[in-house]
Amino acid sequence: LFIRVGGRMRPTPRAEQLAPVVEAALALLSDGLRRGAGFDPASSERQFVLAATDYTAFAVLPGFLSRMQALAPRLSFRVVQAERKVPLDELLAGSIDFALGYSEEGGAQSGDVEEFDWPEEEYVVIASRGHPRIGDHLSLEGYLAERHAVVTPWNEPRGVVDQVLERMGLAREVALQLPSVLAAPFIIGGGEWVMTLPRRAALRMAEAADVRLYPSRHIA
Repeated sequence: LFIRVGGRMRPTPRAEQLAPVVEAALALLSDGLRRGAGFDPASSERQFVLAATDYTAFAVLPGFLSRMQALAPRLSFRVVQAERKVPLDELLAGSIDFALGYSEEGGAQSGDVEEFDWPEEEYVVIASRGHPRIGDHLSLEGYLAERHAVVTPWNEPRGVVDQVLERMGLAREVALQLPSVLAAPFIIGGGEWVMTLPRRAALRMAEAADVRLYPSRHIA
């Protein structure tokens, strides 16, 4: 692997070829030893990889990261887009440390992945404050009469609300499908479409655009 040239040792071409592999193996070993030695959030400089959906990043990360800056000021984070609602394969493979996601009844689970429940979310409807047909209250009949926008981050043919409506023998007209929630408040606030989404995200949207909320339990 090494040859002497003059008074110095130099790597052979074979050693240079192996160097990246050895470096990666040593980094993996070092990381494993650090984990086994314990974790002190106040002093750790470790980087964590988090998978998040567009919604969870929008609704949860600001408060979470603010808290982390106070409790663990030297930690760093890399946020990657979740490829599915709960990326079990990536968690099991160790390519991500945590996943901020959401699950539905009958969703995928694994006994090898520890899960923590965060508060259940109520769905609400948002519409423009100047919507010509919606006032202080929104009836179910009025809700179904409107055209809807829906976020489908994995190019799903329909959203979870459509599945619920189908079980009730009802249907809505989806006029717009979006891959992200970020554009939604400005689209809804500037037009006549309505949108159904978790309350936490809707409250943040109401801070950014001219929309109002209608709790789903009041739609009857």
